[in-house]
This record gives sequence, C-alpha cells and structure tokens, in this order.
Amino acid sequence: MDVVDMTASELLRWAAERNSATGRVPECTLCQEAFSLECSDDVSCERWCLALADKIDAELAQVHAADLRDLAAIWAVTNGWPGFREGETFGAWLERCAYKKPVDDCNEPVQFGDEIELHYRSGGMDKGRLQEVTVNNWSVWLLSFTGVDHAREYRYNREFDTIKRPAPEVLGADGKPIVTCETVYPTYGSHIGEPCKVLAVLDQDNVRVSVPGGGNERFDGCYLAHTPPDTQERIDADVLKLMTGYWDCSDFKCAECPSKVDGATPSERYNSGNGFIGCREAMIFDLLRRQRELDKRTGGAE
Repeated sequence: MDVVDMTASELLRWAAERNSATGRVPECTLCQEAFSLECSDDVSCERWCLALADKIDAELAQVHAADLRDLAAIWAVTNGWPGFREGETFGAWLERCAYKKPVDDCNEPVQFGDEIELHYRSGGMDKGRLQEVTVNNWSVWLLSFTGVDHAREYRYNREFDTIKRPAPEVLGADGKPIVTCETVYPTYGSHIGEPCKVLAVLDQDNVRVSVPGGGNERFDGCYLAHTPPDTQERIDADVLKLMTGYWDCSDFKCAECPSKVDGATPSERYNSGNGFIGCREAMIFDLLRRQRELDKRTGGAE
C-alpha cells in the first residue's frame, strides 16, 4: 500500500516496524513534542508509535459503536440544547426540540428574514419577507411575512404550493434588468449581435441563454444587451444619413424629440447648442462615440 493511502494508525505502525527492522535510531522529537515526555533507554519512539496507533484504533471503535442518539446527546450538551429524556429516541427528541423549516423549490430551508415568493397551485402568488411559520397539520402551514405594505398570514400547502426565491436583479450591458424569456444580444463571444433567448437568470455572472444553432451558453449579464450591438457596417451606413434620419425625428417638432435619453435631447446630451446645427453636431459626436466603443470592443483603432 502506498504511504499516502494509509490511515494514521497504519502509517504509525509502518514507521515503527520499519525502524525496528532496519535497526535505525529515530529522533526523539516525537516523544518530546507529541507526548510531552522525556526519552529514556527503555522508552523508544517505536513503542510510542505503536501505543498511539492503538489509541487511535480504540477511539475509532468507540465512535463507530456509538449510535446517533449518543452522539446527538453529546452535541446537545455542547451547544446548549435540551438533553434527552429517559428512553427518548433520537427522532422523538428532534421532533420535540428542533423546528422544521419550510423548504424552497431547490429543497433549501427558508430562514427567517428571507425574501420569498409563495406560488399557489391555483396560479396566484404572494411575496414578502418570512417572519414566522405556524404548523396547522402535517401538510398545511401558515406563513407570516411582510410584503410591500402589509403583514399577514398565508396558507401554504406543502403538497401543492411552492416556495421560490425572488429572481435576482441582473443588469445588462445597457443598464436594464435582464428577465427570462426576453431576447438579448451578446456583446462578446462567437454570437455577437445575434438574438438569444434568456432561459434563466441565476446571478450577475450566470445568465443562461439559448444561442442560434441550438444549445445554450452562460454569460455575465454585463455582456448582454437589449438591442443589437453596433457593427462597422451599421456605423458606416448611418454616416450617410441626414441628421433628421439619424435621430429619426423628421416627423416631429423639436419639442417632441423622439431621441431623448433620460429627458435630454441629443444636443443637450452633447452640449452642442440648439436647433438644427446643434443636433447635426450631436450626430457627429454620437458617431464618434459609437466608433470608439466598437473599436474598444473589437480591438480596432486606438
């Protein structure tokens, strides 16, 4: 057997027997450090190794012989839990002293204070922060939790209803939340700019999407946009557009500008002045911005 595969007792026995067979005189560090004893002529390291191996074997045998109730009784005393009553089984003690928490759809216990969603078999849903659980019978529990503007009890049937965790808010490359079933466009990888359907939103760096051609891939949310990313072809085509075509405002008055972002018109965003001239300059600034972002993403011009 290889040394690395030996148990502690096997390793100690091997070391002691090997020293005895070869007539080697080992260092006394083991005796002094492990046992706080001083060596003498009649106390050898081999004897202490064998004694230690016997001690380990005895301790393991004791652990194996102990049943779950004995181990739980030791744990209860150590951690301040109620002890076992005379003749009480482990199951009865657990039923008396422990509290069974409801579990979510991943079979993970829900802790007090957790945000949860209670989905009913009828199709309805309530959400809030879990505060208390009252067991009515073996299958029906009452969950008390605080919602947006209320606190009340909800009837929860473990056989039919489901507890779920609220989906985490994951922001895409454009700063908008990514939700399941919507179409997004990767900004890196082999599917740049291709429409992909969101299958699952697990966390910020784990968004599962179906990709063209079959299969699915994992993306960090910051690499998924709600609109197709720019291409050189699209920028080149937009350079040839009139200002009104670029901003898609030919049928609108300036006061009704359709290209506002957070309430700011193109000329206001780029501080390029007012009127036709201001929006024309804003178009140039916007094209330059898009070109810089494309070059940065694709490793183009500095």
